[in-house]
Amino acid sequence: MAIIRVLTNLDFLAGFLSMLIQVAMTAVIGGTLGVSIGAGIIRSSQLTRATISFLRIGLWIPFLAVWALPHVLILNIITVLLLACYYYLALRFLLGMTWPDARVHVVRETLLQALFFALFSQIWLQPGGWDWFSFAGKQEDAVGYSVLICILGLLFLLRLVFRLGFDASAVLHGRLIVTGLVGKTEVPSIAAVIVAVVLGHSQSFSLHDNSSLISTAEIGFRQLTSATIETKAYELVLGDVAISLLEILGGLVLTGVFAFIVYKCLATNVTLRNWLLPVMPLTYIAPIVLSLFLMNWRILNLGWQTTTAVAFVTFFPFLRVLWGLRDLPLLCRILLAGEAALPFAFVAMLFGETISAVSGLGFYIVLTRDALQTQNAVAGALLVTVLLATLSSILRRLVRRLYFSSGAQATMP
Repeated sequence: MAIIRVLTNLDFLAGFLSMLIQVAMTAVIGGTLGVSIGAGIIRSSQLTRATISFLRIGLWIPFLAVWALPHVLILNIITVLLLACYYYLALRFLLGMTWPDARVHVVRETLLQALFFALFSQIWLQPGGWDWFSFAGKQEDAVGYSVLICILGLLFLLRLVFRLGFDASAVLHGRLIVTGLVGKTEVPSIAAVIVAVVLGHSQSFSLHDNSSLISTAEIGFRQLTSATIETKAYELVLGDVAISLLEILGGLVLTGVFAFIVYKCLATNVTLRNWLLPVMPLTYIAPIVLSLFLMNWRILNLGWQTTTAVAFVTFFPFLRVLWGLRDLPLLCRILLAGEAALPFAFVAMLFGETISAVSGLGFYIVLTRDALQTQNAVAGALLVTVLLATLSSILRRLVRRLYFSSGAQATMP
């Protein structure tokens, strides 16, 4: 009865509807612009290769900036724009699909990611947004179950509309990953850093004290080299970075173990495979709600809550790669699955440290943002981008050297 009361509450429904409107708006505007831009870029094969390689991580830059800057909806639209452009180019150029064949995949990924971005952005849209996370720590489990029902219902509806199962989606993403690795299209991770710096500089018009490209970049550089700076402030930032990286690593290890168990069930038992494959699309986004239940149930202490949030959010992208590249060696699949899950892990880390943390890089960004130290917050977001791009580049280079170099003996799909 409590769940029914929540699901029929007008404030709850109004918040949910506002998020759906945000998803539709960002998907339509960003998706249309992204495909249009992609149609122009694809005329040049060299430009297309460079754009695909950059957008693989670069498309996440505007969304990571949401934690530091107030322009949430604009940044979400830009993120969806970049994502739609990426999938348009990748499917058409790397896999050789025609636009009619690629269209359904582009639209599906655009809607799913728009939902992902909108859900996590609600934390910065209060009191006008959907406060789906507010039940955490308040012993309001009925609200949490109602949120979970709404998200699962959305994912189920999208699965019915697009009729693309988990197996087909996993194989498609696996082909994109392998094709991108085989081709020499890598853009150095510093490119993502440059764009992040420019993004931070673009906000300087709204600041009134020493807000310039040079000073923003200087703060970011000092944070990157904080180990050589013997000041209390920068030592604190270095400790925050270490904590955040440990939370991401721990979350990826947890999700890797569980994803491998599920993978073995899918690979060895036909009955379980027939039961589990239709359910797997529902594990996209929705598990983040489960991590908030752990706060209510007080199962984990504060130090593990962000780690479990990372584990829950990264399960779907990790398993998708693990299953989609099942013909490759196990270590190769694990490394590529971890790389594919990295952007989701960083978002989950930022979210977890915003909800329940007293340290960490996300906590630092939130503190400086709330204190109106926009320049420091942007520098923190820049540091997140640097870490993401660097770790992703390291993993991809390692996999290429071990399995996709001219001397490597790997079984290709």
